[in-house]
Amino acid sequence: MKASGKSKDMPKKVDLLIIGLGPAGVSCAIEAKRCGLSILAVGDEPIGGLVPAARRIDNLPGLPGISGAELARRLAEQIQALEVPSLPDRVTSLAKNSTNYSAGTSDGLELTAKSVCLACGTRPAEWTNFALPAGVHRDLRNIAKNHQNLRGRSAVVVGGGEAALDTALSLQDLGAAVQLWMRNSVPRSGGRLLNEAYELELCFCPERHMVALTGGPGAWKITDQNGEMHQTHELMLCIGREPRDELRAMLPAECPGLFAAGDLIRGHDRYIASAMGDGQRAAIAAAAYLANQDGRKI
Repeated sequence: MKASGKSKDMPKKVDLLIIGLGPAGVSCAIEAKRCGLSILAVGDEPIGGLVPAARRIDNLPGLPGISGAELARRLAEQIQALEVPSLPDRVTSLAKNSTNYSAGTSDGLELTAKSVCLACGTRPAEWTNFALPAGVHRDLRNIAKNHQNLRGRSAVVVGGGEAALDTALSLQDLGAAVQLWMRNSVPRSGGRLLNEAYELELCFCPERHMVALTGGPGAWKITDQNGEMHQTHELMLCIGREPRDELRAMLPAECPGLFAAGDLIRGHDRYIASAMGDGQRAAIAAAAYLANQDGRKI
């Protein structure tokens, strides 16, 4: 479910501008509404961010085993029930004067806010092995964009972390014959997910990595480090992610009224529950900052 609202209906000046609509941004918006702040949430991905890509979430208190798609749906419903103004757009510039922040979007909007929460999430890490063919995205985790029935089709997932393992199992759930290519001899993931992969007889290809790629969707040709070429219908590159910190880099080191949540402050400890806590804390901090600025009660 995408962020709702048309640009002409959106407030152009608010107490708190929330950039990003993943778990951290959604949590920030919910708490900010409770604090009585005027807000606008802007995101260039559907509500939930990467959450819909998760096959199953086992470590979220109170919601054991919920699918990423279901959790994202619930987040979107809660945002809409609270009538949070949300805009499907991308913030491309961010600056601050003596009193306000100003943000520009890819659709040409100019937004003004007294405070900002950066909950921008992550972007795919750079692929450095070789130049990928034009138009090939570095990270293709969103299973929802894939075929719903992959029976009779082959798939290769490149990567050895938890995201790669989750993606491989998601493709296998859809009926694909999956190979998991990983540089290491064992996956960089443990616990229940790895045990399930063994139980479901996922095909692991240890110490095998991609050195060349040709073809396209439905007819990929992958060459490994030994010169062997492998053909596959589906290809997923789960090679890691890095924080989307370009907006933070546009501002001075000290910026009162600027708050960050989720992946921007979490390093590799990227968990939905902690991101939600970050978002809530950011909203509370923003409310306290605004109270100090203009004397309002919180």
